[in-house]
Parts: sequence; C-alpha cells; structure tokens
Amino acid sequence: MTAVCTTRSRMAVAVIEALESRQFLSGESMALNSVPTISTFDGVGFQRNPVAELLFKLNDKPAAVTSAVSATVNFGDGTGWVKAELAPSGDVGWYIVKASHVYKGFSSSKSFLVETKVTAGEVSTDMKGSTKVTVSPMHATAARPGSVPPVMSRPQSLRDEVFGISNVPMLHASYAGVGFSENTVAAFYMYNNGVIDTNIAHFKAQVNFGDSPNWYQADIAPKAKDPNRLVIKNQGHVYTAAGTYAITVVLTGPDGETHAQTTTSMPVYDMPSVASRPAKPPVVATPTKAPTDISYVVTSAAAPVANVGKSVTAPLAYFSATVNGVVDTLSGDFKAFVNWGDSPNWETATIGAGTGSGQTFAVSDSHTFTKAGNYDVVVFLVAVDGTTVTQATMQVHVI
Repeated sequence: MTAVCTTRSRMAVAVIEALESRQFLSGESMALNSVPTISTFDGVGFQRNPVAELLFKLNDKPAAVTSAVSATVNFGDGTGWVKAELAPSGDVGWYIVKASHVYKGFSSSKSFLVETKVTAGEVSTDMKGSTKVTVSPMHATAARPGSVPPVMSRPQSLRDEVFGISNVPMLHASYAGVGFSENTVAAFYMYNNGVIDTNIAHFKAQVNFGDSPNWYQADIAPKAKDPNRLVIKNQGHVYTAAGTYAITVVLTGPDGETHAQTTTSMPVYDMPSVASRPAKPPVVATPTKAPTDISYVVTSAAAPVANVGKSVTAPLAYFSATVNGVVDTLSGDFKAFVNWGDSPNWETATIGAGTGSGQTFAVSDSHTFTKAGNYDVVVFLVAVDGTTVTQATMQVHVI
C-alpha cells in the first residue's frame, strides 16, 4: 500500500481528514478528503453539494479518472446508498464528489455524518464522516415543513464551486396588502473552479417569504461598489397579514449546486389609518430596466393644514436614491404613489427636480378630505427596475 499525500487547500477551506490511499495493479491510486459541513432545511434539501474530495493518481502522478471510477454516498438517515457525481476541480487529479438529498421529518435541528465510497473495479475507498449535514426546520413557522425548490437550469457542466452567501439588514418595512418588489434579500460571491464568477447568467435564485412553504423565482444583480459580489432581489410579494417574516433564499450555481440560507427578515404592518384597510397595492408599470442595486433614503415633510371639503396641496416626503452606488439625479427614474389615509386608494404623486448635492426629490400631491379627523399619509416609491420602498411620512389633522 502506497501513501498518498492528500493535503490541499480548497479555496482556503482547511482539509479536515484524509483516508488511506488504495493502490491498484494498473498503477492507479486514490484517496478521499473530508469537506466542510452542509447546512440545509427540513424538506428543502440540496442539489449537487460537495460531500468529499477525491485525489486520483496514475503511476504516482495526479491524473484524470477512468470510466471505471464511480462514487456513492450514504447520508446517514436510513435512506441507503445513492449515486454521486465526480466534478473536476481546477487541479489535475482532484475531484469534488457531489450528491443531492432531501432530509425530511425533523422538527428540531439534527446532524448526520455522511459516508462516501469511491470504487474502481473491484477495489473501493471508503470514508465515514466525509462531511456532516446539519438539518434545521425552516425559521418561519408558516414555511414548515419545507418544500423542495424547483430545479433550475444548469448552464455549465459539473465543476468545483465555492459559495459565500451573506445576510443583509432587515428590509424596509412593508404593509399588509401593499407588497414590495426588487428589495435586496441576500448578497453572495462564488468561485467557479477557483476563479471568481460574477456572470449573472450562471446563477438562479429562489425566495421563500416565510408566509408559506412556497418558493418564488428571484432576480440577481451586481452589488454596488463590489465587483466580486452579486445581490439577490425578490421579484415581488404581498403579505396578507402583519408580522415579522423570516426570508430564506436558495441559490443555484452554474452546474446546479444549491445552497439555502435564511438571510433577512421583513417587518409587515397594517396600514396606519383604519380607513386604508384592507390595503391594496398601487398599480405599477412593468419595470423598464434590468434589476440593479438601488437604495433609498426617505424623510417626512411637514404636515399641512387641511380643511374638510377644501383641496390641500403639499410636499408629503423627500427622498434620494443611489443606483449601483451612484447618486441618481433623474426624477424620471422614479414613480410615486400616495395613500392619504382616508381610503385604500392610491393616487399618483408628482416628483420634483432633484436639489442639493444629494439630489433630494420632493413628492407632492393634492387631495380633498370629506371628513374631519387624523389621517396617516403613506408614500410608495418605485424605481425603473421595480425596486420599491413604502413609508408612512406624516399625519394630517383635518378640521
């Protein structure tokens, strides 16, 4: 039996353990390394995740595997052995053993040791604990048990993929019945055979909004001021009830490898004025530009004096926005809608020209109240790529 060195750094991930090598009469030898833990959710599962790392040699030199080499995996939950796939990495002779699995029926977090076996003819190399899988229930109770996301397209062949998915801050608040779209729900980077990959066409993303087990396709856009990262943006969603909802994403890489992670949460409120409930979303035109990284800053205006039966015209909010980290100076890039608090209806508001170094835009509208009382004004903004923000800006006292 010939010793084979299996120490290698896979994108700065330390190798945990190496198993003995196996030498064959033909001069072939192989050895397995363990890989980092897989995290998944009950009922959601994963596709083509790394479960081990294989080094294959011919006459003591790293070489391409032959057609006689195959891999199987046991995920430790009693479902038995399943076929795995060998993805070539950037180094000759090194392969990532990839497999797919769905763990089901766990109401609390649990871990499983995975066993990987690679066979060449009549000889096999086996590794118990080639990785560990941590299975958790979906963070949102309404999303349990989780459901398997639809399989997305695979634009490239099997390869060595390394992902880093980042959480993002709590999103702008939304209102029940109103909804939101193109908000950033996660950020990520990905190495494709050792090279950073920012080709949006290589990735697919899906979102679970925490109010059901369903998955919805999301958009991917460049991240502002960070050429190595991309962001995931929801295509649109309407919550029907107030609450705080955990948002989970599933990211699919170029060869179909998936990773699921809860990355942010959405606080949802009832519309502040009772007369505006049940709320409904404004009628918004189809976006005219591809998704991009847009951020808003919205501030309130001073509440006007209003009298029953008399039209009042006033600025209702001020906002500025950046597009890919650059201040947007074009008021035509945005649309504004206003709910005056006396009905569920939305009115189209006027956006003035930008002022000051930060290009602050004023949102104005006219309205006639038919009854005295206190009314909360809510402003809904939408950019040309569909990015929305909703904010209550003032309370109008009508006499």
